[in-house]
Amino acid sequence: MKNIYLILSILLLINIAEAQTPPGIEWQIAIGGTSVEYAKKVLHTSDGGYIVAGESGSNTYADKTEPNIGGLDFWLVRLNSAGETLWDRTIGGTSGDYVRGLVATADGGYVIGGYSESDISGHKTEASRGGYDFWVVKVDADGYVLWDKTIGGNLDDYMYAMDITPDGGFILAGSSKSDISGEKTEPNMGVTDVWVVRLDSVGNILWDKTIGGDDLDTFYDINAISDTHFIGGGKSASNSSTTKSEDNILRLDGLRSDDFWVVDFNDPFSVNWDKTIGGTFHDKIGSIVPDFVNNALILGGDSSSEPGAYKTTPHYGYFDDYWVVKWNFADSVIEWQVGFGGDDDDELEKVIRTFENNFLLCGYSNSTIAGNKTVATYGYQDYWLIKTDSIGNEIWQYALGSGFNDLLYDCIQTSDGGYIIAGAGSAGISGVKTAAGPGSLDYWIIKLYPDEACPLQTWYADA
Repeated sequence: MKNIYLILSILLLINIAEAQTPPGIEWQIAIGGTSVEYAKKVLHTSDGGYIVAGESGSNTYADKTEPNIGGLDFWLVRLNSAGETLWDRTIGGTSGDYVRGLVATADGGYVIGGYSESDISGHKTEASRGGYDFWVVKVDADGYVLWDKTIGGNLDDYMYAMDITPDGGFILAGSSKSDISGEKTEPNMGVTDVWVVRLDSVGNILWDKTIGGDDLDTFYDINAISDTHFIGGGKSASNSSTTKSEDNILRLDGLRSDDFWVVDFNDPFSVNWDKTIGGTFHDKIGSIVPDFVNNALILGGDSSSEPGAYKTTPHYGYFDDYWVVKWNFADSVIEWQVGFGGDDDDELEKVIRTFENNFLLCGYSNSTIAGNKTVATYGYQDYWLIKTDSIGNEIWQYALGSGFNDLLYDCIQTSDGGYIIAGAGSAGISGVKTAAGPGSLDYWIIKLYPDEACPLQTWYADA
């Protein structure tokens, strides 16, 4: 009997160890032209493939079938389920155009959003309002432009986040330095303010709202909970104001720094609640995962704060660490928080909830094995993935890199329980990079095998 118990115990330990092993690489591709490409967003498509949006500075060469228009352009690439390119489209004006959002629409097309400094040229049909403007482009199922909208004021306006609403409209968010001008209907309040813009399904502005305080405020993520309910978040260095209920958390030297700032609001704009969360240095939300069953939000971002104020986790490196907070907005408490970092800079770009109700943290790192980073660095910066359980305990972590510079920007889970990882990878073959790209930086897209802890899902498309 004791031998049976011993065998069962050994098998249990083996299963636990196997469950903590990250899935391997099923396939990978490096695609681009002769210059630089950055894959910023990836979605499923209705046939089991993928659509990738990012930026390209390349002319026609290798995987890029259309010439550069000017500076960096939007570059949209359609892949099949095996990562083979079906088509690509270059979209832009004669100056810089930068992707920050991609959503699928009910008609089979897509809307790409970001910011642009281009005037009327190329695919850009409206003049620059001043500096950078929000730029939104609607394409059909084959990637051809149907319409575009330039939205901005007299100074710089940066769109960093976008979501589609259930009625087919769009909610945009980012930062603005502009006063009343162009499409901006409210004055600037600080160094930069959060600017939120609501569009209908064909890009007409329904309303815009400027929120923030007397310093720097920005949203990097926005979630459309319904047609009339939204949650946005980013960073704030402002004290309390008409739209901010709490003061900035000061640094140890008494100066201001950025805090997590999350705002729950309705349409037309009215704040339900907002919350400032931070330590004693810089903290920034990059990704929000709603958990309304438990009246909570998972807030993922970066922190260079030492423990203090709301932050209880160590600061591991010289710069940023990953910092994830579960905020219960009903009880106004932090349920848990975790930090991950090595001895240098670690930037968390995206948090996703996995099929079994765990979390995958996706970003990039140039830290060596140090702090609680247990995987070696291949080059200057690597993709860095961390899977946690539902309360933030580490299950596994994974570094994916070449011998040079690799930047992870987005990740999604696939119907088989695997993952698609998208970013920019250095040219050549080294480290775990077995796909050689044609430029100095290319789209580097990785498909990981199914995570054995995840159940299979009925396939779905992002819409």
